[in-house]
Amino acid sequence: MPEDNETDLLKRAVAGDADAFAVLVDRYAGRIYGVCFSIIGNHADAQDCVQEAFLKAFRTIRRFHFGSSFYTWIYRIAANTCYDLLRHYQRRPAQSLDEPYAYEDGEQYRQIPDGGLLPDDAFIRKETAQTVRRALSRLPESLQRMIVLRDLEGMSYEQIAELENMRAGTVKSRLFRARVALADQLRLMEQNAGRLV
Repeated sequence: MPEDNETDLLKRAVAGDADAFAVLVDRYAGRIYGVCFSIIGNHADAQDCVQEAFLKAFRTIRRFHFGSSFYTWIYRIAANTCYDLLRHYQRRPAQSLDEPYAYEDGEQYRQIPDGGLLPDDAFIRKETAQTVRRALSRLPESLQRMIVLRDLEGMSYEQIAELENMRAGTVKSRLFRARVALADQLRLMEQNAGRLV
């Protein structure tokens, strides 16, 4: 199978052939690792980003439109995954636990508070996420994809345009309609929930 050409492999992968997708992973994992390492700068996070990028690609391979090469597509997914991780690190910078604070009367090692949510807040966040997922599932598939690709996957308008085979302006207008439809669904669900109380 490794001697198969990329177009045949892609067609089979889009049709659901996991073995064909595995060959694409084997073929491009090294190059994608190089991309991730050049962005991230450390081995462990680069490997994690490679795995995450290929998982995202596997989940969305059915929407691959053959407008670009697989490498171009997976490169963009990997780069976005890396930049998302870097943004996460910027929001929560790393702190060394090995370097003590110096005080007048001695040293104290750093203690990191648990940044997790309180149980009530975690419950509310989980409930909110479930409500949004239910509302999203009620939208037409074309509108769902716009929200997933832009708001959840973080793709640019140009990337979505390439994936969906449409102009960037069309992506923007469809995304606007999708967000309005999602807000309408959430409002409707809230009204219905209020009637049940």
